[in-house]
Amino acid sequence: MVKRYSSGISLQVLAFVALQGQAFAQDGEVSETGKDDQVIIVTGTAPEKYYSREANMADRLGKDILDIPRSVESIPEQLLTDQHVRELSEIYRYSPSVSLADGYGGTREDYLIRGFRRRSDVFRDGVRLKTNNTVDPSTIASVEILKGPTSDIGQMTPGGLVNYITRKPQMESEYRAELNLDSEGERQGFADATGSLGGDFAYRLAGSYENGHTFRQNSDLERVFFYGAIGWYGDSGATVLATFEYGDDSRALDRGLITVPTSGGKYDREVVDVPRDLAYHGDFTKRDADYTYGSLDISLPLGESFVAEAKFAHYDENSSDVHVEVVGVLANDVLARMVQGNDGRDLVTNFARFQVRTAEGGLGPISAVVGAEYRKQKENWLNFREPTQVLGTITDPMSDQLVVGESYTRVLSFDVNQTDYGFYALTDITLADELVVTLGGRYEFYKGAFDNGLVGSSVSNVMDFPTGEKFTKSAAIAWHPMPDTTIYGNYSDTFESPNYYANNPTIFPAQNGRMYEIGVKQALFGNGLLLTAALYDIKQDNVVEVVNGEASLTGGQSSQGFEFGVVGSPLEGLNLRGGFAYADAEVISDNTVLDGNLPTNVPRWTASLWTSYEVKDTSSPLQGLGVGLGIVHASNRYGNIGNTYSIGGSTVFDSSLWYYVPLGGGSQMRLTAGVKNIGDKRYYTASGGTYRIGVGTPRTVFAGLGFEF
Repeated sequence: MVKRYSSGISLQVLAFVALQGQAFAQDGEVSETGKDDQVIIVTGTAPEKYYSREANMADRLGKDILDIPRSVESIPEQLLTDQHVRELSEIYRYSPSVSLADGYGGTREDYLIRGFRRRSDVFRDGVRLKTNNTVDPSTIASVEILKGPTSDIGQMTPGGLVNYITRKPQMESEYRAELNLDSEGERQGFADATGSLGGDFAYRLAGSYENGHTFRQNSDLERVFFYGAIGWYGDSGATVLATFEYGDDSRALDRGLITVPTSGGKYDREVVDVPRDLAYHGDFTKRDADYTYGSLDISLPLGESFVAEAKFAHYDENSSDVHVEVVGVLANDVLARMVQGNDGRDLVTNFARFQVRTAEGGLGPISAVVGAEYRKQKENWLNFREPTQVLGTITDPMSDQLVVGESYTRVLSFDVNQTDYGFYALTDITLADELVVTLGGRYEFYKGAFDNGLVGSSVSNVMDFPTGEKFTKSAAIAWHPMPDTTIYGNYSDTFESPNYYANNPTIFPAQNGRMYEIGVKQALFGNGLLLTAALYDIKQDNVVEVVNGEASLTGGQSSQGFEFGVVGSPLEGLNLRGGFAYADAEVISDNTVLDGNLPTNVPRWTASLWTSYEVKDTSSPLQGLGVGLGIVHASNRYGNIGNTYSIGGSTVFDSSLWYYVPLGGGSQMRLTAGVKNIGDKRYYTASGGTYRIGVGTPRTVFAGLGFEF
């Protein structure tokens, strides 16, 4: 198979840049050899910051997205900057087939892909982590979204996964600082620096601090982030990268609005018609979490044909929360609420990987990787509940009169251990320049233990996770009838090991899934634009539904659908990212009331488009001026698996405007302003149950000031 790309940027694009007589440096300076050795300083966004054509989780062999025989997209950091992303949930919605879930009151990453909800894991630089936290955008270099499973990864939902790539050290010096704010209470500062330490060493330091609030009542937010990394890049191709990250996040655990019964009509319940900022929790409601993360990556060439790679990671998270749950609505709309929470929640994950892969061209028509991974996770905490408090009404909740910490009706202790390790292999076999077959597999072992007890009592419940093993497999074929065209088909199966649910202490069985997919990818405009289309069929068994914190086994789930996407820069300064998708997702159940229903929070139709244009003409007085416009649509979603109430659909418009001011010597200042939810659309982000309806952000004006050196 012919390689068409290097470092995720098309050779045609690099050639186009070269034809302009300019060599782009990372600090924004461009030198042109010509009359009088004139030096031209180019103002604005470097073109390569909009390109992200590598997807590490979709293929361990380092291929370009065009060549990968499955659906995957990579969202570069620059789009997060242009859209003024405050939480990663804002960027997920710009991906076809991706929608949001409840996220434990907005305090965790929680999303659905192709109709399937992720369970509890996110991926960071390829490491599967459970986290009770949100991901600070300050750490992000790009976000990869894999649609559907791939067997060599092992445990994952059949809908796909999100893998966020962190910033890495660079030899070229680059410095950046930002101040950001918005009309709903954002107050955030960020700084990032990278460059050479001399010789073969490079560093990166980044940090941010935010102290503000959201549009909701009692919604203070404070978070601190720090990242440090040192990289060694040897002449032989050997590399060593050591990273450390610390984060501290404090925010309200906000259950949003509630639903109430209707008197007739299409649905049994409806979301209350109250102001969007009305909160049913007190000002004491808060979730605090801090974490440390360290990793070590080693890559060592083994002759000319192979590369050995190792990765080690340690994640330690400590959190606690106290929040308010509406547990009922009594006569005359009087509220019954309960204060509950978790204390001293300690979550530790250790991860190790070792693999050997072929170097580029190492074995001619065969590329392969074999490896092994180990993951151990330990978690323990106390869960408490307080007596029910009856006061306030739906429209006047009197939340400031709620009390906390006076007595407890129940305190439970939990101790969970999970261990899994797997052996995997993936290979590309090039049958001809136009035809490539990909085969993959993984053999995984898992075990665990669960212990919970009533504090102050001898009552204890000890359960062993079922110890087991699972072989997952995948196969794909990619045909390249033309150099810029890929037609592919694939099959993959996957699983998730047995999992515990704490509120009604239960261990549910393993979930098994599989997917068939066919698709086409087409590069246009000298590979400046990538069009993708795919049809898929996914099934999973033993699906667990969580409603108001209580989990139950509902049966299985299927999802058939199609996706279309467009990404790239067909013209200089013009950037496009968009698409639409349809998901015919259904519950598969012996319960005739549930069978055939649309799963919770899943829209059948999703569509989005973000387009931006930045003036690049060096002779124009508007050089460095950019504008971005976006639209996100999701069709109607149901708030529960019974489809007895709806949270509706939504169409939201966003905008952004920025201008680069040259400061001399290649430095520049970026002024940013924009509006999210231009039409002030009232919408709901997700349902976590009858009394847990997330509220979408109203019209929000934002501004930012940045410096690049």
